[in-house]
Amino acid sequence: LIPRLSFDRDADSVDGAPTFELRWAREGRFTHDGLAALLAETVEERLLPLLRRSPLCDQGSELVLCEALVRYYEDGRRRVHPAHFDADALVTAVFEVSPPDGFEGGFYVQPGAH
Repeated sequence: LIPRLSFDRDADSVDGAPTFELRWAREGRFTHDGLAALLAETVEERLLPLLRRSPLCDQGSELVLCEALVRYYEDGRRRVHPAHFDADALVTAVFEVSPPDGFEGGFYVQPGAH
């Protein structure tokens, strides 16, 4: 799927580097059928219920997906995205979409701006 996707390369608002990103949900609606088929179930059945039960949300609140994007990282292109604060979001969630042996890392929480 990745080789067939067309990633944006506009300047990133955080560091000015090419974004290599593709938005697959906008204003709460899925905009890319292929990525939605791969990722929507994880977002809707795992991530959102977990966040709705967290202290971030009032009991019974209906936290919803507003935007979702995929970023492409590759040697010789974009390799990092500096820590930053998404001012227009209550929660920003990032999860790795890589083969299990292609990633080392863990859980990261940034409780506020920078």
